[in-house]
Amino acid sequence: MDLAKLLQRLRREGAITLTIHVRPSSPRTGWRGALADGSFKIDVAQIPERGKVNGELIRFLAEEFKVPVDGVAILRGLSARIKVIQVRASSTP
Repeated sequence: MDLAKLLQRLRREGAITLTIHVRPSSPRTGWRGALADGSFKIDVAQIPERGKVNGELIRFLAEEFKVPVDGVAILRGLSARIKVIQVRASSTP
């Protein structure tokens, strides 16, 4: 998993879309790595109840990519473990 390359791509393109495999109820929130298909695994230290995992995932990605929380959106998979996420360098469309 190369966060530096993703950050460069975000700066260059203005927005990136990622497929994330979430592992909820983990001891801590963090990257688990990249998969062969180009998606990423992330552990999330929240239980899958009432959107807690989604909120923690959005907070974590916003911090990692140094964007506002509203710069991270779940495009698909709100209630699934596999999510398609868009990260925007700017919160304006």
